[in-house]
Amino acid sequence: MPTIDLTTFNIALSEFRRIHRLIAGEDFSGWSTGFVHHREGYKTPLRQEALRRLSLQDWTEDAIGSGTLLRRTIRSIEIDASAGVEANNLLIWEVGIHGRSGCEHVGLLDCLERADGVGTIEAVLFRMLKRQDVEGAFDPLIEIVGKRYPVMAFLSYLVDDTRYMPIKPKRFDELFAFLGVDLRTAHQCSFENYRAFNGVIAQVREHLGQVPELSDARLINAHSFLWMLDWFRRLEASGQIGKQRAKEQKRRKALAERPVRGGVALSVERMIHSIEGAVAQSGRTTAGREAKDKRLTLSRVALRQHLVDLVAAQADRCQLTELPFCHSADGDLQMRPSADRIDSKGDYAVCNIEVVCQFVNFWKGTTDNDEFKQLLNVVRGA
Repeated sequence: MPTIDLTTFNIALSEFRRIHRLIAGEDFSGWSTGFVHHREGYKTPLRQEALRRLSLQDWTEDAIGSGTLLRRTIRSIEIDASAGVEANNLLIWEVGIHGRSGCEHVGLLDCLERADGVGTIEAVLFRMLKRQDVEGAFDPLIEIVGKRYPVMAFLSYLVDDTRYMPIKPKRFDELFAFLGVDLRTAHQCSFENYRAFNGVIAQVREHLGQVPELSDARLINAHSFLWMLDWFRRLEASGQIGKQRAKEQKRRKALAERPVRGGVALSVERMIHSIEGAVAQSGRTTAGREAKDKRLTLSRVALRQHLVDLVAAQADRCQLTELPFCHSADGDLQMRPSADRIDSKGDYAVCNIEVVCQFVNFWKGTTDNDEFKQLLNVVRGA
């Protein structure tokens, strides 16, 4: 298995932090806010939209051969900005200068046009997506659609984002060479090669997890870290850092001047009131119970802006469950946004606040974030 040693990783992380500060004007401190989330936070909402289009809960073996499963798979790839999320840029699916042959999913399109091939490919898609047997279906699907690595990886990512990541072989190969990772993915599309690729991403996630402020790193965060590291290096090599910094400053200015109206504004005020109430009760004894010690390290103005940014950065969804928030006064109270301290022993600080559904905050209580996520995964798999 190819490896990335800790010394090399630490050098890469220092490089990442340095260029991040040059562009964003602040230290890199996590995944849920700031410049990194602005650039990479689209991936989870995009995956959710793709899964919505697949509607896997409705897939049955009786549908194999009907064309329905194949059409849904194609729709899960062809996501543009009109869907309410960022367009799918994890693989090339739009017809460009190379025509239809340049589309990564051209093999799927061809199968849809050949009536005699629909049943075969839908049986393999059923195995991969419905039965979640990526390992068993990966190479058989290659035999049908060809060695289109990005589309194979994207479908695998939809199956399980804790094990499988998207890929753009040439870009990752160049980055792996820089990091001293002995792995080549271009023209090497197979499950064994893909296993090795995800193994490297998993090693990066483990290294990131050893950094205190990055201990909540998921596999997708490690993927984003590597992708942005490659992008940072390209920007610097081409002398584009200053231009990107100006764009980021313009974006932040627009965000700061953006009016907050309607339900989101009301939800933010509720969260501020709740936080200030919790801080006011901090350390007091009520009904024989001493309230946990809590401090607020932000001004009211800064807290308001941070909560607005968090809700936007999380695509108006719960950070832990990805369920959509409800902002209306007469809606489900349990689905309202609630400010949660990631570390329940810590302060209400920029790096320690996440926005979750109200019922999630109640259920989580003082449970460790990672432990609570594991419990959520158990519930999801039940």
